[in-house]
Amino acid sequence: MINKLSDDILLEIFDLYRIAVVESWDHSWTWHTLVHTCRRWRHIIFASPKRLDLRLLCTYGTPVRRILHCWPPTLPIIINYWDSVEFMHPAPEDEDNIIAALEQADRVSRVEVVLSRSQLVKLVAVMQGPFPSLTYLRLRSVDETAPVLPRGLLGGSASTLRDISLDGIPFPALPRLLLSAHDLVSLRLWRIPDSGYISPQAIITCLSTLVRLEWLAIGFRSPISASHRNRPPTPSTRVILPSLTQFNFQGVSEYLEDLSARIDVPQLEHAGITFLNQLIFDIPQLSLFAHRTNVLRFSTRANMYSGPDGVLFSLYYPGATDPYESFSLRVLSKELDW
Repeated sequence: MINKLSDDILLEIFDLYRIAVVESWDHSWTWHTLVHTCRRWRHIIFASPKRLDLRLLCTYGTPVRRILHCWPPTLPIIINYWDSVEFMHPAPEDEDNIIAALEQADRVSRVEVVLSRSQLVKLVAVMQGPFPSLTYLRLRSVDETAPVLPRGLLGGSASTLRDISLDGIPFPALPRLLLSAHDLVSLRLWRIPDSGYISPQAIITCLSTLVRLEWLAIGFRSPISASHRNRPPTPSTRVILPSLTQFNFQGVSEYLEDLSARIDVPQLEHAGITFLNQLIFDIPQLSLFAHRTNVLRFSTRANMYSGPDGVLFSLYYPGATDPYESFSLRVLSKELDW
């Protein structure tokens, strides 16, 4: 029966199957099982690589060098060594697979890797040139002392990137890279170590060019890394982030005061703030920042929670069924501090 269907109808069925089984995590799907069914299906699928969004998935246990010779040499490559449950970094035998995939720099579209210090050194060495198809870069360090990323990462250009996430990885030269990332939608810099400190002024300079940015997260590993002296005066004009809807911060209030005094986010829907072991703080600029958004204007409920790790204050929007959080301020501390 199925052999009587035309190529166009089969292509439509394949596309519907793709939509049903595609992984939301990395946009991969099991097209290779269809390719092995018969020669006709193989021809139909490989004739429409863009329509079916064909990509090679390189992940734990994938024999990358072998599959690179089995499939068409133009297919985009997804590198995914990211265990979101245990944050398991690749085994030693996978290191060569990652390098083999990264050597196809013009084809790599996504990189999501949890790395040890030694693995990060090897990965960075291969990523010094341009990656013209890279849209998603997500790196996490499992070690407390990750090496500083060099200025030449990605050849110094991020024109195709839409999502950058660095967790526990120092990259003080990131502002230079971001000046070319005009299509960036999400920027997440979390657990920034002392060696990766970036000043609020440098961040603001970058943000002024990121008009499509929807999600911004800046989090420091310790209060020391976020401290700074010679704070500049409050500017008379602010940078407008017209698309930003989500903002998260973790650090000390002085850093956040400098940052919030310099930005306007008219479309903000949620802000999550965490102060690290700071029992005394003065946040007039944060208050003004919140009043320039909708997070206070339309909030209808407030909650306060005190626990062994600190205090949490939350505001909520009215929802169709349940209210949802619009703003939160968490102050981390030991129980005896209170």
